[in-house]
Amino acid sequence: MSDYKYSTYSLQKEKEDKLRLLGDISAVRQVLSGLANKLSEVLNNAQDGVKATFSKEVKEAADWLKKIGPQLTEDVDMNTATDRLRTILSASNNLMVDGRKILGILVMSFTEKADALEKELISKLSQLESTYYGGKKMLETWFEHETIGEIDNYIKQAGIFLRERQLTELGKILESADRLINSRINDAQEMERKHQKRLYVLKALRQVCKEMGFAESEPRYEKEDKRNRIVYEVDTLDQGNIRFFISLDSISANSAIPKNNCLEEFDKVSQFLEDEFGVKTKFMVEGARPDEKRIHKGEIDLPYGASQEKAL
Repeated sequence: MSDYKYSTYSLQKEKEDKLRLLGDISAVRQVLSGLANKLSEVLNNAQDGVKATFSKEVKEAADWLKKIGPQLTEDVDMNTATDRLRTILSASNNLMVDGRKILGILVMSFTEKADALEKELISKLSQLESTYYGGKKMLETWFEHETIGEIDNYIKQAGIFLRERQLTELGKILESADRLINSRINDAQEMERKHQKRLYVLKALRQVCKEMGFAESEPRYEKEDKRNRIVYEVDTLDQGNIRFFISLDSISANSAIPKNNCLEEFDKVSQFLEDEFGVKTKFMVEGARPDEKRIHKGEIDLPYGASQEKAL
């Protein structure tokens, strides 16, 4: 007969199971391939600095990409054992779950986390620069150029790391810069406080010497700036010259006064300083025992007052 004929068909259960497994494997492999392409794209488009910041997440992604190679390339067909097909499908499903998780974490790290961390570090850098430039003049007064140069280098390098989004390195250098800047500013503030005391002592000493009728020379720094001792010289007119050296912590003097009269003159100076200005001095012979008569060298215990720069 020439009429159209048809028939349903079915497979043996084993064959049916294999076909289902092969279909599932094919579907999962397509997902794995898509995940691999997206992960590679995200990694390739990320800046080196960001990848360095999230090195752990980058390593997990790279390791995952290595694992899927064998899963995508192993040949499977109807001749492959059913147990082997089930093993491949199970492994592929696990990789798919891991891949989706890794991609999500990586994208979030490279965007939201990186942006949040960058904003935080920018804020820290801004605060640090504000602290530094606000105190730079004082730092330049009390520290050598090497110290200022070291801090400037930190600030410059931080800017480079920020532009390159090397956020881990930026965080490290900001910590180092913060320690150095705050330490130096604290030191400079302490030296400035001592300097104000020293200027008060000088002002008091000049007034005392004037009242005692001494002729003075203009005070000067021993070298070129106020990191050095202040030198103040007076002529007692009848007993000889006295040269005072005022450092941040003490006052000392070289005297041409004959030894027999020296003790009396220094006692007068000390008494005037304490009575009129509250400045306590304890001049002693250099190298003398504490209970020996005071003459040349001393320590000062000073009141803290307003700036006395005009004293110098």
